[in-house]
Amino acid sequence: MWLYKNKLRRRAIKNSEGKLIERFSPYDIILWAIVNTEKVKIMDGSDESGRKLSTKRDIRKYVFKVANNANKNDVKEAMKVLYWVEVAAVHTMKSPKKKSIRRIRRKAFKKAIVTLKEWEKLSIIK
Repeated sequence: MWLYKNKLRRRAIKNSEGKLIERFSPYDIILWAIVNTEKVKIMDGSDESGRKLSTKRDIRKYVFKVANNANKNDVKEAMKVLYWVEVAAVHTMKSPKKKSIRRIRRKAFKKAIVTLKEWEKLSIIK
């Protein structure tokens, strides 16, 4: 039993390190920001009817397209280098490739939802 626990500890330490940040620049890890109309409404704080949409947690979340082989620690380190902000949490997800009716293919990509600490803010939307 203790051998298995030690193996899990070693794996956790190994996976907690950034893999790509040493080999590539942060610009290769974070490709671009994904901004949609919902994010713009959240940043403004209200919709057309004037009611409040955002919470403090929603304002601190940003979505980025990242390299397919980047992990959470790579994204966190790249955010520190590129934007000089403290990151509270990073959630990554892979979007599958899609094929439309007209046989137009969209490649699969990976995106990261980055939540900043309470006192941090990015000015992506101007």
